[in-house]
Amino acid sequence: QDEDEDGICDDDEVIGCTNPEACNFNPDALEDDGSCEFISCIGCMDSSACNFNPDATIEFNECCIYPTIGYDCDGNCINDADGDDVCDAFEIPGCTNPTACNYNPEATDENGSCDFPQAGYDCDGNCLVDSDGDEICDQDEVVGCQDSEACNFDDSATDAGYCDYPEIGYDCDGNCINDADDDGVCDEDEIVGCDDSTALNYHPAITDADNSLCVYEDDYGSIECFDFTGDNHVGTADLLVFLQQIGTNCD
Repeated sequence: QDEDEDGICDDDEVIGCTNPEACNFNPDALEDDGSCEFISCIGCMDSSACNFNPDATIEFNECCIYPTIGYDCDGNCINDADGDDVCDAFEIPGCTNPTACNYNPEATDENGSCDFPQAGYDCDGNCLVDSDGDEICDQDEVVGCQDSEACNFDDSATDAGYCDYPEIGYDCDGNCINDADDDGVCDEDEIVGCDDSTALNYHPAITDADNSLCVYEDDYGSIECFDFTGDNHVGTADLLVFLQQIGTNCD
């Protein structure tokens, strides 16, 4: 039986797609059954593409999808030496410590370049604490006497402290500022007078002897002459009366 009268018995007929350009072309088909389709065999034939189709027979590379450079088709880094999910090719070296002066928020790879401020200062070199506003940080202040006239003057002092001054007329070592005769008694403290113990006007407090001022009993002939107090005794009280009269004009 040969219903289509093509010279091939119906039992031997092979029905299918006879279009060689179709995806389902059947080279054994002798009779086209209208089943040809041209879509399933079209695809990306580039093996480096993520959507490479090894079954594609019709190349349509415009549909090929490629991974981002440095990544595979699953979005994983091809090279990531430190395992931080940032591909080596895209690492940004720098300081990743936010407390450092040169912190780089875009850095992905710490390179040991962090620069930190000196303790007590900010990154601009300003004091963190400067209570008196003298631009010297509190932790660096040196408390001491700032008066150069004082005995304990400290030229390194940055904050005023206690000052110790010498006694008037003396230096910081306890030496007289003025001592003309170099006897260890300051000029302003000298007591000029007679230091001859046999003299009537001898006084033990004399520090600067001038024996020309000494008065002796023989100079007046009688000791009664010096009983200025009238108590028949010549003593310290009479000497004081006498000294009060020195420099007085006599009638």
